[in-house]
Amino acid sequence: MSASFVALTYWWCERTVNSPYGRVLRAVREDEDVPRALGKRTFRYKVQSMMFGSALAGAAGGLWATHIGFIDPTQFTSEITFFAFTAVIIGGSANNRGVVVGTLVFWTLHTGTRFLNDFFPAEFATQLAALRLMFIGVLLIVILYYRSEGLLGRQTYDTGVAQGGGGGD
Repeated sequence: MSASFVALTYWWCERTVNSPYGRVLRAVREDEDVPRALGKRTFRYKVQSMMFGSALAGAAGGLWATHIGFIDPTQFTSEITFFAFTAVIIGGSANNRGVVVGTLVFWTLHTGTRFLNDFFPAEFATQLAALRLMFIGVLLIVILYYRSEGLLGRQTYDTGVAQGGGGGD
């Protein structure tokens, strides 16, 4: 169920990004004055973009709720937000494929290191949990230092303009 949701969401986002609507959203993100000069209502596009992101977040939250079976408001801490931003930064912001790759890398590190508790005595469980978060933080710092655009960098888009052979001026 989760894999099909991710695949469907990725397909939907890619279709949106590569549509004329997505080009307007990219233009608003890059320089708001340009689409405004072309007659686009940038505030309206910003609101629609917020609604688009909120719909995705709501669908993801609903899927998460079906997996864990119970929602408690105390589950939503700043740690969840930190994890989401870390996954986006690792993969590359403004890159749909980067978000998926960053999430996989983050999830692999976060869940893969939880088995360290099996190799150490139980009294070190708190220190190991802190060490796991420090390891992820160091990874984030290294990625930001050496590859500030994330593992996959910025996504390139097909503009539909032919790359011709030049021509003489």
